Amino acid sequence: MIRADQLQEIAALSPPILSAYLNTGAQNASRHPLAQPDLTWLKKEAVSKTKSLLPRDVEGFERQVERVKQFLDQRHPNERALAIFASRETWAVLPMQVSVEDELRWGKPDVWQLFRLLSEHPPRCIVVVDHHAARFFMYGLGELNLLEEKAFEVDISQWKKKDLGHFSAESIRKTRGSQRDVFDDRLEAQFTRLCQEAAQRAMVLCKKHDLSSLFLVGSERLIAPIQTKIPHPFAKSVFLVPEDLGNLSPMELLRRLEPIIDDCQHKQQVAAVTELLGAEQGAVLNVDETLARLESGAIRKIILARDLELELHQCVKCGRANRSADPVCANCGAQRRKVALCGILPALLAAQDTKLEVVTGEAARMLARAGGMGGWLRQARHLAAG
Repeated sequence: MIRADQLQEIAALSPPILSAYLNTGAQNASRHPLAQPDLTWLKKEAVSKTKSLLPRDVEGFERQVERVKQFLDQRHPNERALAIFASRETWAVLPMQVSVEDELRWGKPDVWQLFRLLSEHPPRCIVVVDHHAARFFMYGLGELNLLEEKAFEVDISQWKKKDLGHFSAESIRKTRGSQRDVFDDRLEAQFTRLCQEAAQRAMVLCKKHDLSSLFLVGSERLIAPIQTKIPHPFAKSVFLVPEDLGNLSPMELLRRLEPIIDDCQHKQQVAAVTELLGAEQGAVLNVDETLARLESGAIRKIILARDLELELHQCVKCGRANRSADPVCANCGAQRRKVALCGILPALLAAQDTKLEVVTGEAARMLARAGGMGGWLRQARHLAAG
């Protein structure tokens, strides 16, 4: 599973780098030719790209394209898409189980798609509980990975000895009434304790892996005790799936839970945009002001409509960027160049330790009506804390 720190390492690589995003499709080789669509697209796109390169870049570009071709040729993919970054000193292949936009670039490492995908599919914690165990999964970018498993072990032997004394085996088997109730109460208390321990472990894993939300899957009598032990403010990011799915394999779980997770995500995005649009203080919505505040380190979180495409002008000296077409920087008087928002945003986010949330669907349409971009100021968090 791709991590944010990997993207920062790739973004810091020295250019020129070949950045290739390819949908491989995980096709069945028995039904499809070995010349996969990704390889066919790559050959055609490489010819087109070569025409726009400077003569000094053509040889290096073609050499790296050939490396990618050889890698893809005769290969039977197990993923839906690949991101490949290649240069004389670099070879990085990132498989993914989500689709990408086919893309081929030469120059600085192009990590925008990966940043956007990580924001669209933030890693989440899924705890699947039954009377035998709690399984802890990390889900993100279409992958479900088992982190650990905690068996539910309850020793009832001492309860029988204490409650039933020297009764015969036949008498134990027929025990009813108050003794049966005591036994059931003790058993229920043990499962409540185990579920509370599962809640504590889930919080540890969420913090360790920076997981954005928690899905509790199991019978209601098992997941309810877990939910009650989730601390505020993370409690608002907990979702219950009251279904007994403990016997399902990870593949079966993924098929069952993905639609539920997607629906919850869409609702979360609409709520996030609604809150941003309705904020009376601590937030900005104007694109230029949002960028200016981001460059100064004043924004803790950016919310961006997925399909927003902006052409900006950036100062080659101080780095300030906005939508003004002025060829001279108002801040330092240096020359400005044209850049795309997606070309500068990953570096800005990393430099200022600012989180990004990319929204789609209805949430994106709501945000687009306000310019398509906004952010929460850092002092808003301090005011809320105080």
